[in-house]
Parts: sequence; structure tokens; C-alpha cells
Amino acid sequence: MSRPLHGRGGAPSALWLWVAGAWAGAAMAQATPGSGGGAPVGTAPLRAASAVTPAVPAKAARVWVLRTTGGRQCEAGGSTLAEHRAVLQTAGVLVTAERCANDGRMRVAMCGAADGRLNALEVPAAALAQAQKLGFQSMAQVPGAQFVDCR
Repeated sequence: MSRPLHGRGGAPSALWLWVAGAWAGAAMAQATPGSGGGAPVGTAPLRAASAVTPAVPAKAARVWVLRTTGGRQCEAGGSTLAEHRAVLQTAGVLVTAERCANDGRMRVAMCGAADGRLNALEVPAAALAQAQKLGFQSMAQVPGAQFVDCR
């Protein structure tokens, strides 16, 4: 059973709603429960997002692409994020973000064996085929891949 909101002394309470964000603009409305079960009476009615601001274009679709660093256990080295970013940028692919990753596979602990480190770079989805021609894979194609802290 629902009960009306009441403030001190049984007087109806005001309900404040705050809506913010790129999709909704910013609007504040106050609704006070009316008597007789009618719709709440507000000082500024809350409007649908489309009435608050014009439609904001969706963020361009982006994908994460991965490439192994080539690093080996017990050895320093391997390709850096900067080197892989340069490969993509030289080919005209926009890189919007970069992170370190790991392929998530279990490995034998043995010096000289692959360490599973990956460089992850975010590129426009439209550039995925071009990145693949340069030796990168979509993160979606590497099931165990996960972002990790860069060392």
C-alpha cells in the first residue's frame, strides 16, 4: 500500500527532481502532492529529454584493437604503446585512447616464454579493417583479454 509523502506536522512534502546530463540538459522541477488524487502540481514541470535539449549526436562508434608487445618472461623489452600508436597514426588511423592489456591465458613460468602482454588502442570502428591489415586484432576476438595496469 502506498502512502503519500508528508513532511513535519502532516503537511505534504515537496519532491525535488534533478535531471542532468548531455542527453537531458539540466532541469530542476518541484512536485507537491495535490489534494484529491490529481496529478502533482509543480513549479516547473519536468519535460521529456527531447523537449529540454536538441538530440545530441551519439558518440562515434569505437573499438579497442590489440597487438602483442612481443615481450618475453625474464626479459625486458617488447613494443611500447607509443610504438604501436605510431604504426596506426602513420597509416592515418586516429587513436583516441590507449591502455595496457593481457591476453588472460595461463602460461608456463619459463624464461623466454611469451608473457601475454598486449597494447590496446581505441580507434574508430570504421578503421578496424585497416588496423587488422597492420597486425592488430579486435579485442572482441580475444576472449580472455582484459585491461591491466601498465608496468
